[in-house]
Formats: sequence, structure tokens, C-alpha cells
Amino acid sequence: MLEGRYLLGVEPAERTASFLGRSATFPVDLESIRVRCAAAQAARVARGKLAQATLPCPESYADHLSQVRSRPLFQSLFQGYAFDLCLADLASLVPVQPHADYSFALEAVAEAPREQAVLDCCLPAGSQTLDVWGGVTDAQGSGSFTVCSRDLNLIVSEVHMDADPVLKVTFTLSKTAVFLVVAEMQGRLFLKDGTHRALGLLARGVEAAPCVLLHQRSCEPIIPEFLPRESLFGPHPPRLQDFLDERLYLAHPWRRSMKVIRIRSDDFVLPTDDTDMPPSEDQALASRGC
Repeated sequence: MLEGRYLLGVEPAERTASFLGRSATFPVDLESIRVRCAAAQAARVARGKLAQATLPCPESYADHLSQVRSRPLFQSLFQGYAFDLCLADLASLVPVQPHADYSFALEAVAEAPREQAVLDCCLPAGSQTLDVWGGVTDAQGSGSFTVCSRDLNLIVSEVHMDADPVLKVTFTLSKTAVFLVVAEMQGRLFLKDGTHRALGLLARGVEAAPCVLLHQRSCEPIIPEFLPRESLFGPHPPRLQDFLDERLYLAHPWRRSMKVIRIRSDDFVLPTDDTDMPPSEDQALASRGC
């Protein structure tokens, strides 16, 4: 079993108890959750107001960052956004998810990572190897492709159809949250993408990490609807370091899970009439006013 960690006092105790009741393997007592949430809120108040900081990346990063900026994926993700590449103080970042798979976070980062390993982890300059297994099967002439991965960020990122010289459909698999992304809103720094990497780095003793710093005007694309705004924007918000403070999280067993993507081809016959048929070329031109 893996270890999950859920931040206390970030949202109402009833929602915390509901999540743990669905996910944990032990009985959840609402009253004890209320007590612990209140204690966590008091601990956050006692430690004082939040102070956050970013620093410019060192000159030694210049060549690597140039390669990152030139990646088509990077350009497509951040085109039109105001952003910087900088170092962020990990401990003080405000997480936008109260739960983390702590075991997975530790697996994502090697012990005592060197500077280049941290850079590659947070701002990869090239495509990353996908840790997947599976393959193609053929059942009675109807082929399918199934791929599995422990990385829940695996997605079908692109579908492309080419009709020359034969009809061919290509599915591209990639990962979300490829880069460590911090969003700046209303003077506060939120950890948008890469929570487990950032937590793993912090647990391994890394205090600052390179990231994409987005300058956001609106919090709507960043903050989940279920998280109270007063908790995140108030003077005593949760911080990434809270996942390492036993007063501020509840640890629980977390079942290992995996992502499964299955692409299957089917062919079948349906009855049609003329209204179901694609338009002729003349009809198509007429519909466009040609």
C-alpha cells in the first residue's frame, strides 16, 4: 500500500471526511476530523503570515532554458501567456490540491538529486520516456491498442488523420503537467502543475526549483471550485511544506492505481436513407454559396 496525505483545515471537515471515507481503508470519524482540522487551522495562524519568493535562474541554466523554450510543446502550451522562467521557493508555494500520493512523490525524485537532475525534472528540454506497457491485439479482424501506465497524467494528446496514400489515423500519447508551473495571482504563488514532483523535491531537501511562472489575471483556470477562496487567499493559506508537517495532514493508506488507455476499431452496418448520406460535391458547393 502507498501512503496518501490529505491536508487538514483547508476545506470543511465534512468534505475532508467524505473524501477519506471513499479513499481510506480505515473508519473515518467526523468529530475527530473536525478537531484535527481546527488544530491545523490554529497551527497555520500561529506560524504567521505567508512570505513567498522567486529568484532568477542562474546563468549556467541558459543553454538548457533555450532548449526548453524552443520545444514545440512548450510554445503551444504557453503561447499568449505572460510568463518567466525562474526559481521558486518550494516550501512556501500554495498547493491547489489538498491531497497527494506521498509515496509516488518520493518515487518521482531520486535521493539527493544533483542540480541538472532537478532542472531536467522540472523543465525537461526534450521528450520524456513514457513508462508504459501494453500493445496491439487483433480479435477477429477488429484490432485494438491498450496501454497502461502508473503515470495518471498520461493522455491522448493528439489525433491526426492522413488520407494520402491510404487512410491512416495516428494517436499521440503524452503527459499533462510536463513542466513545473507556478501561477502568480493577486500577489500569491500557487503550485499549478507538478505537485508530486515539487513535493518529492522538497522531501529530498531541495529548497528551490526552476519553474514556469505564469502571471495570471484570473484564478478560474487554476483554483478548483471545491476549494474555499478564503482559505487560499487569506493570510494563513496552506503551503507545500504542510505535506511534511504531521500537525497539518492526515496520512492514510492509498491503493496503487494505473491509467489505462484503450483505442479500438469497430466496423458495422447501419440502415440509412438519402438524408443520412454525405452531400455530393455540387450540394456542398451550393451550401457554401458557390
